[in-house]
Amino acid sequence: MPKRSLVVGVVGAAVAILVLRSVLSGYALSVWSLALVGGGLAMSLSLLVTYAGLPSLAQAAFYGAGGYAVGILSAKHGQENLWTGLATAGGLAGLLALLLGVVSLRTRGVYFQIITLSFTAMIWGLAVKWRSFTGGDDGLVGVLPPSLSPLPGYLVTPQDYFTYSAVALVLICLVVRMVRDSAFGHVLLGIRDSESRMAALGYRTTATRPSATCCSGSATASLEWLRWAIGPRPTGWGCSCSAAYSLRSRGHC
Repeated sequence: MPKRSLVVGVVGAAVAILVLRSVLSGYALSVWSLALVGGGLAMSLSLLVTYAGLPSLAQAAFYGAGGYAVGILSAKHGQENLWTGLATAGGLAGLLALLLGVVSLRTRGVYFQIITLSFTAMIWGLAVKWRSFTGGDDGLVGVLPPSLSPLPGYLVTPQDYFTYSAVALVLICLVVRMVRDSAFGHVLLGIRDSESRMAALGYRTTATRPSATCCSGSATASLEWLRWAIGPRPTGWGCSCSAAYSLRSRGHC
C-alpha cells in the first residue's frame, strides 16, 4: 500500500470513528462493537487463510483463551490494567497458536481443518468442564472495566468500547498489511503456492507456518476486553466458522 494511501485510510478511519461515536445511540454502538469484533476475527484469520493457505478453524479458541486470561486476572485477582491484560492475552493466545502450528505441521487441507476444529472443541470443553477455574456454563462474571493507566480513564461506556473495537480492527488491518508486504509475508505466499519450491530455495518452511499461526492468534487476542461476562460460547466452533464464512463471502477462501 502506498504511504499516502495508508495515511489517508488511517485518517479516514479516525474521522469515521469520531463521527459515529458522536451520533449513534448506546445500543447502536454496542451492535457496531460486536460487528467490529467479527471483522477483527476475520482479518486475523486472513493472515492464515489468504497469505499462508491454512484454512484454520481455531480462531475462536485463541479469542476465547485470551478472554479467559483477562477475565480470570480481572474477576479473581483484581487486575484491571488494559495493557497488562493485552500482553497476557496475546502471550497466551500466541503460545497456544504456536503449539497448534507445531502439532499440525505436516497436515494440509481438510486434515488441517479437522485438527484445528478439534483444538477448538478441546478449548471449549475445558471452558465448560473446568468450573472452578472458568465458571463453566455460567462463565466469569464481574470482569472489571479496563483501566488505561498510566493514561487517565477507564473503558466503561458504549462509546469507549466502540472506540476500542474500532481502533483494534484498524491496527489488526495494518498489521496484516505490513506482514503481507514484508519479507516474511512473501515467504508465506511462496509457501502457499509451492512449499517444495520454497524449501528448495533454502527457506525453512516448517518454521514459517507455526510463526504465522502464532501471529494470527496473538492478533485475535487484542479483542478480548469487549466482554463483561466471559463464557464458553465464543470459544465454540460457531465463532470460528463465522470468521471463516466472512472471509469466504469476500472471496478470500
